[in-house]
Amino acid sequence: MPPPGAAVGKNAIRLYISGLPAGLSVQSATGLIIRTTPANAGVHHITVVGPDSGGLSAQTSFDLSITGHTGTASVVSRAGLALPGVTAYEIISTTPGGSLYGFKNIAVDTHPVTGMKTMSADVVATGSSAEGALDLTFQAHGGATLQSFQFTGSVSAANGWTLLENTQVANTYGVTAIKVDGSIAADSILGKITITLPSVATGGSILSLTDATLGSQVNLDREITYGRIDLGNSGQTSATLPDSNLAISFDRGTADYLVAGKRPITAADALDALKLSVGLNASQGNSWKELIAADMNHDGRVTAADALEILKTSVGINTIQPSWVFVPNDASGLASMTRTTASYKDEFNLSSITAPTSATITGILVGDVNNSWVIPT
Repeated sequence: MPPPGAAVGKNAIRLYISGLPAGLSVQSATGLIIRTTPANAGVHHITVVGPDSGGLSAQTSFDLSITGHTGTASVVSRAGLALPGVTAYEIISTTPGGSLYGFKNIAVDTHPVTGMKTMSADVVATGSSAEGALDLTFQAHGGATLQSFQFTGSVSAANGWTLLENTQVANTYGVTAIKVDGSIAADSILGKITITLPSVATGGSILSLTDATLGSQVNLDREITYGRIDLGNSGQTSATLPDSNLAISFDRGTADYLVAGKRPITAADALDALKLSVGLNASQGNSWKELIAADMNHDGRVTAADALEILKTSVGINTIQPSWVFVPNDASGLASMTRTTASYKDEFNLSSITAPTSATITGILVGDVNNSWVIPT
């Protein structure tokens, strides 16, 4: 019988409730359904049974709908204006109730020169097992390509686990591991899966976890989806995230790189980069925005080599093409960035949000150190 709720009424009939999603519970003193942790979104079928001491009972059922919260990313120029012409690539994984495995800590890496996007995600045991056995099958879809799966957490040879299978056939990856007298705790990070994202995002599933078991329990199929959104003139994207993990990467072409036929990257930018490389202030200062714009070769440092590449670009003999990068304004390390530590993560991540969340993303044209590029009218 389901766990009891409150004892109510003159004859102290105790109500039994089933179907509550994880994160909701019954307050024994009042019979109220309360939230203890963020509950899984979706429609949940709830059944309430009330037996009395004479063996009779009454029963009722109802559907409980739980909605998620909205995460919003606004893309702006260095002047703080909405940046048009931006494309967002959203990668989302949701965690349905009853799942034994999940994907968390989704991250996207965009190669600064080739533009190739690589996604990695931690594979987590959201359930638990008293048996030391797991079996996972990953499949890539929609033009994505599997790169690797590696145990990075509690399941490892160092912790007494034996890897029975770790095979890849085309875009299917199988992993089986056991540990005698072992167990798996809930919320354990088991490993990291890495895939190359499709060059053209058409939307839909790119990675699924199927035929998976945890001990003797069978997992619900899980997936990660990938979609492209053209932000238009608003420079804004949003998604409702019920117990989800989200990574968004951004892109903007350089079709309007020439403004009124003039190059926004000039010898003045090369001079600014040279100043920054020796510890002097550029014309616009030496904040993280100038340092990122000056790192023309994307090596995480501002040196004379960057100044030379910018000078080449100013006269049209560049070997490195101008490109846009997109950096969340609240990303860690920006305030302490220096000419020797000009690295950054150009993505926006949200994980299991519990309230409406927003972030501002600044688009920076690399090479335009003095910020002379203007939004075309």
